Amino acid sequence: PILGMQFDVGRVVPALEGLVLGGSWHGSVGLPITVDLDLQADITADEIGDLEPYVTAAVIETQLSLFDHYVPQRFAAGIAYRRAETLTLYGDARWTDWRGLVLNVARVEFLSVSSPLVELDSDVTDGNNYSLIVRSVWAWRMGADIVLPRFEVNSDWRYVRLAFRGGFGIEPSPIVEQGRSSSFLDADRTMFTLGAGV
Repeated sequence: PILGMQFDVGRVVPALEGLVLGGSWHGSVGLPITVDLDLQADITADEIGDLEPYVTAAVIETQLSLFDHYVPQRFAAGIAYRRAETLTLYGDARWTDWRGLVLNVARVEFLSVSSPLVELDSDVTDGNNYSLIVRSVWAWRMGADIVLPRFEVNSDWRYVRLAFRGGFGIEPSPIVEQGRSSSFLDADRTMFTLGAGV
């Protein structure tokens, strides 16, 4: 689910013409998947020295679970101000709730192997086991856009306007702690952007 709104303040208060506020909310979504797997293997051994031919079977029952396409809950709010189509200032803040994160890593919920030769249940461990603690984070972005007055060039171009843009952003890592069996790579990010247009 997604909800959003935008409010042009200048339409209500003419003295604040050019000021716009906005916000959006995105709910958490994902696709839980459970897989039940039953396998049977028949094994035949013969012509091994003086041993009689031997036939046995093994039955494997397992249940795997994973969570696909996880998208965390997010809330964003922004503000922008444009002055005479020359200067634009904008900023936004985004809150992302990573605390409910479920990775799309298959995990063994149950496994048993039954046969006359071997029987395993509680001795089987999950090779994809991991430990991860995450938090909700706030990310911030802001920037400016300056459009210079137009100047005449020639009869083909008529005129040219130059625009310069710059921005800055901070996005902290949601990872607080992880176990020895995992290595999820993430770090705090600081972003600078510069641009120009004609």
